Amino acid sequence: MKFPYRRYAIEPSPGAPTISVISRPIIPVRFSGPAGSLNCYALLDTGADESYITQSIAKKLGVLPLSKVTSTVQSASGQISIVYGEVLVEVADGDERFSRRIAVGITSETWSEAILGHIGFLEYFDATFSYVDQTVTLRHRGV
Repeated sequence: MKFPYRRYAIEPSPGAPTISVISRPIIPVRFSGPAGSLNCYALLDTGADESYITQSIAKKLGVLPLSKVTSTVQSASGQISIVYGEVLVEVADGDERFSRRIAVGITSETWSEAILGHIGFLEYFDATFSYVDQTVTLRHRGV
């Protein structure tokens, strides 16, 4: 499966004062839960151990916490509180399709995308990130 990067406007920084647009490996996904399904976008994050969705997405899907215990995880922007739930994640490109039930952290952060990390998603693929081509290729390993 091959997906184009998505372009985002950013604030120029002192380290890159002329850059106002950046491309990221964000892919279309379908999440399903007890209350239905939702098409959205997810960042393929090689720095994330796990996968995460927002409370807004969890509510639309009717995802219930697996436990009442709240966990704290370290993200790139600091510590965040999460509970865990379970969703079906699906990605497709033409006739190629991957579908798997995974545990996700549910966060109150207001991210515009979900995050797909190693455990539950990237662990099932050989992924090739090409900044030059602005694409990410996911090859399912059949695990």
